[in-house]
Amino acid sequence: MDNERVNRPYRSYWLMLVPALIGVLALEILPALLTFGLAFTNYDALSQPEWVGLHNFMQLVQDRVFGIALRNTLYFLGWSVPLRLLISLITALLLENNTRGVVLLRGANLAPTMMPEAAYSLAWLWIVNPVYGPINHVLAALGLPTSGWLADPSVATNVFIMMALFQAGESFLIILAALRGVPASLHDAAQIDGANYWVRYRLVVLPIILPWLGVALLRDSVLLMFYTLAPTRLITSGDPSYATLFLPLYTFQQSIEYLRIGYGAASTLVIWLLALLPCLLSARWLWSRLDD
Repeated sequence: MDNERVNRPYRSYWLMLVPALIGVLALEILPALLTFGLAFTNYDALSQPEWVGLHNFMQLVQDRVFGIALRNTLYFLGWSVPLRLLISLITALLLENNTRGVVLLRGANLAPTMMPEAAYSLAWLWIVNPVYGPINHVLAALGLPTSGWLADPSVATNVFIMMALFQAGESFLIILAALRGVPASLHDAAQIDGANYWVRYRLVVLPIILPWLGVALLRDSVLLMFYTLAPTRLITSGDPSYATLFLPLYTFQQSIEYLRIGYGAASTLVIWLLALLPCLLSARWLWSRLDD
């Protein structure tokens, strides 16, 4: 009777998890398994799937446009992921203390992250407009050269990097929570030993929050892999000259617009592998730390 009384709350907890587990199964696991199977078929949603083995992946390797999308995606990730982490760390350090006005600044930092994707994308379409956009007006007022931005293939990709940098609020919260979790006694001890601000944060705080920085880095590496789909779909469709064509948009076009669903599923697996790579590297680093 006592064991049944103890186990009863645990059974109720599992029952509360059932709706979420059903959602994960129906909306994530089953579609993932279906995508994996379709990647090895020729399927257009109008006829029965035809098994083609690795043919779709061989076509991806030979497709010049896929190579451009892959290169643009790696360029976007190579700049946006480390810059978001750096900006989040600096912002968290500046807004760590509860001084007057800091709460408002934190809210302002989080505001772009909470904006709907469509509204945020269309706002940037106005911001970088080469004729009446505020960025070019400021550059012209300072006597600096203006840019065509989304109309210029050489800089169009950088617009999406800037968009990603202004939506780093969640990484900021992760790092801020890590900083607030550092015991005040460690700061006091470092000050007693004569450590100044920078030495204290470099030798005391940074090693403590390093795992949290890894969490933020891993999260952004996976999130930004799929980040570009909505803005590119809404404002550029991959133009000009494929400069804003990233893997998510390429996969969407192949699967939905051209009904090459099997081919699009193969492209989706490539995206999954790219997203899985930082997870594997993080797991390897974690196991190496545990062994030490």
